[in-house]
Amino acid sequence: MNRSIILLRTILCVGVVLYVFCTLSSASAMEKVTLQLKWVHQFQFAGYYAALQQGYYRDAGLDVSIVPATPGSDPALAVIDGKAEYGVGTSSLLIQRNAGKPVVILAVIFQHSPYILLTKEVRQRRASIPLPVNV
Repeated sequence: MNRSIILLRTILCVGVVLYVFCTLSSASAMEKVTLQLKWVHQFQFAGYYAALQQGYYRDAGLDVSIVPATPGSDPALAVIDGKAEYGVGTSSLLIQRNAGKPVVILAVIFQHSPYILLTKEVRQRRASIPLPVNV
């Protein structure tokens, strides 16, 4: 057999073995993490689901499981107890951190509280209804 054909086959075999090894290594390197939601599956968590479906977590080496909350559950306690690596919480995390709980806030999704006050526009002021002051 020609030496160049043997060399070519050897290089091809080594290339295939390296490709398979690299593919298996990257697949096994995925870190499994759980994201504990603060409520059931709904639109406020759409960003997490979109990132999962579009492969952003996978591209970052993460195998993410998104877990909905159950009645009476606390996402921070799920993280503290080791049931989840990440959780979606509320401002109560500040109280838990102040109480010595090992929680860390990674991101603030709302820059301002989503709570608002709505009022109906009053075209004529009635003397009996005072206007709000310093709201």
